Amino acid sequence: LEWDAVDFDAGLILVRRQLREGRLGIPKSGKEREVPIVPSLSAVLKAWRRKNPKAELVAPSLRKSQTGKTKFLNWRTIKNAMKKALKKCGLKPMTFYQAGRHTFASQWVLSGNSIYRLKEIMGHSSVQVTERYAHLTNQLTDAELARAGVRLAS
Repeated sequence: LEWDAVDFDAGLILVRRQLREGRLGIPKSGKEREVPIVPSLSAVLKAWRRKNPKAELVAPSLRKSQTGKTKFLNWRTIKNAMKKALKKCGLKPMTFYQAGRHTFASQWVLSGNSIYRLKEIMGHSSVQVTERYAHLTNQLTDAELARAGVRLAS
């Protein structure tokens, strides 16, 4: 992610590319999309930007190899750490990418936000793909019932 894709004023990140299996390319959907920056992330990103004003990448490399070339966090390191953490938590195996997206989508749904907006943010082809996160909220809250105008018997 490059800093020019982060728009603090609009509160958005423009997803133009993805790094998948070590290859940089267009997003899987073939389309760019805008992802909102939640306030807690905005604060962290702004602080990080102030500490790294000349950086082009949001997450620049922190070290160089013995040959002087820039080294980035190795995918195997992330994969192995994720595997151990998921196993310890009793969760099914998934990639760091999948875990991050799933966590975001789950939190979005649990917060009562629109699944249709989530579809756009996630870049899914249809809301049916996004609905796999809807199982997290299978009970209506009092606030949802009030918004729907449902009268409950006393």
